[in-house]
Amino acid sequence: NRPGMIRKAIDSVLHQTDLSFQVVITDDGSNEHTIDSIRSAIRGDQRCLLLHNDRQDDSHERRDCANRAVQRINDAIPWIAGEIVHYLPDDDWYPPDRFETFAQLFSDPSVVVGYGRLNLMDKDLK
Repeated sequence: NRPGMIRKAIDSVLHQTDLSFQVVITDDGSNEHTIDSIRSAIRGDQRCLLLHNDRQDDSHERRDCANRAVQRINDAIPWIAGEIVHYLPDDDWYPPDRFETFAQLFSDPSVVVGYGRLNLMDKDLK
């Protein structure tokens, strides 16, 4: 339920220098204002898919955040069509060249994982 933050996160994806991507947004029962913000951000962009789960019970505080986050990630997996997957929580954003940088990184067949700020290390971890 952070409509401004999720909007900034989505915008950081939609404004990448490499525009060949797919966006799968998984929502875990956010309020209507947040869902409206998401829909406004993706505004019919064919690269974007929103998977929304209705919140079942507002009478109790939800404390199983980590488990629910994993469940939402698992919801997205069947929809993924690309070879490189980035995970972006609602309170984060990407620099405009992130996808381009990762594509260049993974053009090297010896690279199997990239994370975060892309600190490159050789086989001796230097």
